[in-house]
Amino acid sequence: MVKLLIADDNIHICESLFTVLTKEKDFKITGIAHNWKDIEEQYFETLPDLMLLDLKMPEKSGLQIISELTEKESNPKKNIIVMSGDMKYRASLTNVEKVKWVFPKPIDYSKLIEVIRESARQNIIPEMISSIVDDLLSKLRIPFGKGRTLLKSAIILAYARPILLKKMEILMENVAQKEKYSNAKSVRSNIDKIIEKTFYQTTDSSIFYILDEYYGEKMTTKSFISSCTLYIRKAMKNN
Repeated sequence: MVKLLIADDNIHICESLFTVLTKEKDFKITGIAHNWKDIEEQYFETLPDLMLLDLKMPEKSGLQIISELTEKESNPKKNIIVMSGDMKYRASLTNVEKVKWVFPKPIDYSKLIEVIRESARQNIIPEMISSIVDDLLSKLRIPFGKGRTLLKSAIILAYARPILLKKMEILMENVAQKEKYSNAKSVRSNIDKIIEKTFYQTTDSSIFYILDEYYGEKMTTKSFISSCTLYIRKAMKNN
């Protein structure tokens, strides 16, 4: 369940956002704020996963509000989606500590829903995801080593950004950058080898069924990582 706080001084926009977003079963609106006082009270009371913040607000601007929240939090997180009809600030806002996304007005609601879901996945407690993946790799008897480290990183990135799975070379480039490898092909090779070694040399075929699908001899790295991300989603729903 993604907890959302809507912060906009335009009552009609707030009502529209509330109507559209509450239709999504995995979204929960924790509050609607029209000014800084409302935001401060509801933000720290409900602890939303994401806040949808209009850039032009009364009393304090969106930028001032972001600055205030950053100062008041001991460990600021990127959990604000800025909404604005003036996109000239987009480049500078993307580097602001708490800003996850800059979304244009007028609002394309279907696109906004996609952005919220992707942003929420990226915001999930890293320790929890890491623990789930470690547990999964242990159940699958993936041996420890650099291949396992790279595979774990690939699975977590694919979970956070599903679009990366569409092109494996892009996913591997992201892993290479994260793990400080200069060659994405080397990353792919290490991951391919450790999956192949585990699945083709194990004597216990029952471990295959831990994942949603059994790929047998046609199992690919892409299908394996995809199945692992589905495993994480199910595990997160149960927590």
